[in-house]
Amino acid sequence: MADSRPTILVVVHVYPDNGGIAAIVENLVALLKSRAEVHLAIVDQRPDAAERVGLKADRLHVLGHHRLANALLMPGSIVFATRTTRWLREVLAEVSPEIVIVQDALDLPIPAVLAVRGTGAKLAIMDHGTLSNVLDRRWQRMMRERLGLLRGSVFWLGFQLDAPWRALRWRLGLRACDGAWYVGHELADRFKWAGAKARRYTQMVPVDFRPPGPGEREAARARLGLGRDAVVVNLVTRLDPEKNLRDVLDATQNVLRLQSRLQLVIGGDGTLYDWLERELERRDLTARVWLLGRVSRLDIQQLHHASDFHLYAGVIGCGMSIALLEAMSCGVIPIVSDVPREHRELVAHSGWVFHAGDWSALRDALAEAVTAPSERLAELRTAVGHRLESYNSPLLPQLVDELLSGAA
Repeated sequence: MADSRPTILVVVHVYPDNGGIAAIVENLVALLKSRAEVHLAIVDQRPDAAERVGLKADRLHVLGHHRLANALLMPGSIVFATRTTRWLREVLAEVSPEIVIVQDALDLPIPAVLAVRGTGAKLAIMDHGTLSNVLDRRWQRMMRERLGLLRGSVFWLGFQLDAPWRALRWRLGLRACDGAWYVGHELADRFKWAGAKARRYTQMVPVDFRPPGPGEREAARARLGLGRDAVVVNLVTRLDPEKNLRDVLDATQNVLRLQSRLQLVIGGDGTLYDWLERELERRDLTARVWLLGRVSRLDIQQLHHASDFHLYAGVIGCGMSIALLEAMSCGVIPIVSDVPREHRELVAHSGWVFHAGDWSALRDALAEAVTAPSERLAELRTAVGHRLESYNSPLLPQLVDELLSGAA
């Protein structure tokens, strides 16, 4: 029997990435599956996409990478927009969705607007922090430094030349869509171009993460080779410069003098992975700081089950940290920077929040956390659950239902 439910097409630029976008897409697809038939269109697919997102092969639509189609640099951004628009039109003709949800307000609004024209599909553009990243001068400087003198100079020139077209595509995309949804405070000024269609929502709390049951904490520690009495701090993130990894190592090295049972476990991959390996060797920290590399969602949950604390030290407003929400969903006490601002509002008195980029504040928060008495930690674990309940809002499902009713 044919499925009579509506069809929703989710469009994403890169999936899976090394960071939070993969989790956002997976959470969104899981949310939408109860309401509609879901298809996922991926411009640039990395390995294991089908397995991670849990969709059948006929529900995945992939364009593929093209070396000339750089969405951030002129003239590559023109190639990207033209190529992606043509492909999205083909996908829409095949799928005939009632709603198209674009998970990226940076690169995909114009292709999506052009592709849905004349189809009758409703278009929603959502963003969790990509726009605020690109507008941050620290991110631009970081990219130049990461790429080196020659490639960094080419990036800077192409990025500057693209600025007028970038601003135009943001404005046109946000004005032409049917819904513009964003996370956090940092994006509010950019989404005002959408007028009354702009709605701020809280980041999706992962539905598949939960506190450990009886015996699961011990089992998770055993699988990772962690001692029962270790004070375990995890860091789950992209290993890139904006994650402030040097300060994390400095603080860990300092705090080890106060808490000899401290064990830092890092899950993730990125441009600084090799540097981090070398730095741990140089500092003689390999016994106290473990690198797991790229981790699956199951691996991340098991790491949280084995952990006492979750550490996030980012300095650029990348939107509400998905790893933080996953950690708190597992009852792990947070130690996080105040970038983005929403971190301070979420964590409040259920953990430690320090000023981003302040090494001494990071060190002090980490030291206070790993030396806190067990009674205090028990109170904080209870508070973590209460804070997550107050943060978790049904607004995003409501926004989807509003578009579905409008498309009926």
